[in-house]
Amino acid sequence: MSVLLRVFGTLLPESAIRNGVYNNLSLEQATEVVRGFVPESIRIYTDRIEALIPNVLKLYLKLAKDQELRLSQQDKMIASLVPQNII
Repeated sequence: MSVLLRVFGTLLPESAIRNGVYNNLSLEQATEVVRGFVPESIRIYTDRIEALIPNVLKLYLKLAKDQELRLSQQDKMIASLVPQNII
């Protein structure tokens, strides 16, 4: 995976963003997400850390038609993150 990240980076193509993670948002919402999407640091995926989730307000956007994460996977993430708001 680290080789792929070094070659391709973490910026997804617009089509992957629209059709994958955000496919059940409105056109306006999806466009806003695409405009605001920035590549993540490769180190997020390659460095090992042992840290607790910070005690900050958290929002989880749960998508019924998400192509990347099934609802059961999203529920596991919600249980781990314990967000104050779920939309």
